[in-house]
Amino acid sequence: MMHTGGPEEIQGVRVKKLLNYIDERGVIKKITPNSTFGDEPSTILISSNNVAGAIRGFHFQIQPFAEKKLITCLRGSVFDAIIDLRVDSITFMKIAVIELSEENSLQLSLPIGIAHGFQSLSDNSVVHYCLTSEYSAPHAMVINPINEFKDLWPLTEKTLSKKDIAGLNLNEAVNKFTKSQLNKNL
Repeated sequence: MMHTGGPEEIQGVRVKKLLNYIDERGVIKKITPNSTFGDEPSTILISSNNVAGAIRGFHFQIQPFAEKKLITCLRGSVFDAIIDLRVDSITFMKIAVIELSEENSLQLSLPIGIAHGFQSLSDNSVVHYCLTSEYSAPHAMVINPINEFKDLWPLTEKTLSKKDIAGLNLNEAVNKFTKSQLNKNL
């Protein structure tokens, strides 16, 4: 497992700057999922994070509910991290990180097979997701974001859900994702 640096170093991942329209009333941020996915997103998700240090992830879904993601931080800032689970990718098992924030207006586009997590760097951060698949509990997977990755997160204070703490290890996650991809092709 190797940390690669920026997300665009992982095959198929893109970072783009949102269009911001600013006037005396405030700011409008334009999110355009159709230009990214080529099809309509299935789900829009808003994640509100009350305290700095909150960690969500690493989340992904297996087939037939595997999903592309478009991620934007609308309030505050988050330390965003991704892992490539695709065994046929040249960046397999590599990790990349980026700060997404209200200030930098960066948006992260993830293909199927990328596990995603973040740590809120500020109280009351808000993260917006466009997803190409609906949530399916039996297909929703999480990699424990602490066991193998305790040194990845910048803030020492960490708040996690019980589900994330009980998550898979990285090898289990790769196996589940790979098996679901093989079954999809049968």
